[in-house]
Amino acid sequence: MKRITTLSLLTALLLGASLFIQSASAQILVSAGSPYTQNFDSLATTGTANTWNDNSTLPGWYASQSIGGPAVATYRAGTGSSTAGALYSFGVAGVNPVTDRALGSIASGTPGNFAYGVRFQNDTAQAITNITISYTGEQWRNGGNTATQTLAFSYFISNNPITSSDVAGANAWVSFNSLSFNSPTVGATASALDGNAAANRQVFPATLLTGVVVYRGQEIFFRWFDVNDPGNDHALAVDDLTISFTSFTALSTAPGIAPGGQPQSLTNNAGTRATFTVTATGGDLSYQWQLNGTGLADGAKISGSATPSLSISNVLAIDEGSYTVIVTNGAGSVTSTPAVLTVLDPAVNTQPVSRTNIAGDTANFFIAAGGTPVLSYQWQFNGSDILDATRGSLNVLNVQSTNQGSYAVVVGNSLGNYTTSAVATLTLLTTPATEIARWDFNATNVLVVTAPAASAGSGTASLLNGVTATYSSGTYSDPAGFPGAANSGWNTATYPPQGSSNKTAGVQFNVSTLGYQDILLGWEERHSDTASKYARLQYTTDGTTFVDGDVFTMLDTNNDFVFFTSDLSGVPGVNNNANFAFRIVSEWEATAIGNTNSNYVATVTAYVPSGTSSGTMRYDLVSVFGNAFGAPTLAPTTISNIIGTTLTYGGGAGSQVVLVKSTSPATPLGSWTRVHTNFATPGTFTVPAGSENAAFYRIKSE
Repeated sequence: MKRITTLSLLTALLLGASLFIQSASAQILVSAGSPYTQNFDSLATTGTANTWNDNSTLPGWYASQSIGGPAVATYRAGTGSSTAGALYSFGVAGVNPVTDRALGSIASGTPGNFAYGVRFQNDTAQAITNITISYTGEQWRNGGNTATQTLAFSYFISNNPITSSDVAGANAWVSFNSLSFNSPTVGATASALDGNAAANRQVFPATLLTGVVVYRGQEIFFRWFDVNDPGNDHALAVDDLTISFTSFTALSTAPGIAPGGQPQSLTNNAGTRATFTVTATGGDLSYQWQLNGTGLADGAKISGSATPSLSISNVLAIDEGSYTVIVTNGAGSVTSTPAVLTVLDPAVNTQPVSRTNIAGDTANFFIAAGGTPVLSYQWQFNGSDILDATRGSLNVLNVQSTNQGSYAVVVGNSLGNYTTSAVATLTLLTTPATEIARWDFNATNVLVVTAPAASAGSGTASLLNGVTATYSSGTYSDPAGFPGAANSGWNTATYPPQGSSNKTAGVQFNVSTLGYQDILLGWEERHSDTASKYARLQYTTDGTTFVDGDVFTMLDTNNDFVFFTSDLSGVPGVNNNANFAFRIVSEWEATAIGNTNSNYVATVTAYVPSGTSSGTMRYDLVSVFGNAFGAPTLAPTTISNIIGTTLTYGGGAGSQVVLVKSTSPATPLGSWTRVHTNFATPGTFTVPAGSENAAFYRIKSE
């Protein structure tokens, strides 16, 4: 049998005195004795929806999960037979009685990662300098995975209350690998295990947390972290925990600033957060930050004014100055060296992004700027102001070749200062002559969510392998205008679970190319954070067998639409073909980029195939272009690179290749100045040096 000291909300200690427990409001207090023990036998032995309340189900204990909201509302009582991702009370009538419980978890795609642990506050008059921990790690299920998985131990010390096990890792947790539990049982055959059996557990003897000091008033949180590993997860748990606080240090040393611990000067963009940190020596310390010699207090912009770390949000020119901190204890005080904050006001914090558009669509540029209100904006095209373009975003309607070029915005503040954004380039996609079909998914069309009709031309659209869809806001590129009821996109969800249905789930478009060749596809795609990072284009020439085409990687785009194209002009079978169709499907990382991870990888966070927080892939402006079948196709000439004054090109057709230049990319091609002529491809041109190279260059074949 295991022993446990009954506690309500706290455990405590004092310089080797006899031990007792008394209640506190939120954490276990270190004020009367040691050790603290927990055997988890008060947890439920049955039920799959037992209520979990932080600091109540187990006083002083907290749990959180990474998906579906951080709060853990319920826990399951299990024997290791269940595969459901959840927080668990594990136990079985086996080596030990069923009432012998352990706290553990199975991480999975739905709840994601788990973090759980116990919180203490040093409410004594001294610093704790000697903490030892012992516990038993138990494995209650082999998930059918040959990889060893870890229940990782870490701790966090704070001057402020720690009210969460912080699965998102917002705090600076310190790993202590000597107390991390690695699954002892692995293998390809999944099975329930008795975590009390010797083969499925590891006893961690009393282990000293080296170098840890918890000063008076500080809190320390001991945490176990269960990551959602690739493939099936094992069930890991904690049992028979003992935490001893056995040594204290009197606080009599005057404070000082540690070597390398002075706060450092910063230069920040307006609108960002500035953080100053000091590392002080001595015990029982208090802190007071100052700006230009005047004490600071926490408020709307300032936090941590009485802690080692001061944070100022949304910094502006008015926040510039000299920041110092006074560190004090009963033996004296010390003032840090000044750290100077310089603020670039105004500043462009999110730069405009270059883009490619199809003729007739809308090109949109956005920035995020910070500065002393009120900010002003003036967009420029090729260095000249654009009339009435005085907002933080710019929409260029009905894009044509004359709109190609460089876009930037000048931002000003009320102090009379100005800054100019980075330059973004607008390029017009060169397409075949005819738009065979397009889907804009707008409310102005009669749409069926499972099979939306084409908005231009003809074709059919469908969902694949259980994927579902709704209509959501569309891309800013849509000529219909601002995303909303009249401008929507096809938002797909319910993608396959991890490790299944590779390259089979997504959307399909059937478009007859009879009478057309040089087929080009273009569309805009938007992924949620939990959607697959990789998508594959597939096409068919017989209407049945699909061939892999391009793979598309969605990077962290803050849920923005991204413009993609796929050129099928080199595939003769798609020309003049009534059976042509193409798909866009989700794909494992292994087949997408050629590594060994046969799982879906998320665009940003963790892959979630279904449920209320499922990953979504949204489509808009899906277009199919072609030239008349049988017409001669002139191979495009392309610039490979420019190194120094040497321009390398390839492709092209005809009898000669010409280098032309202009002072503006918007100038019609026929008006560009001829510079050099070559009679072979591939080849090179020499770009004029000096002032002559301040121009735009193109090459064309004749």
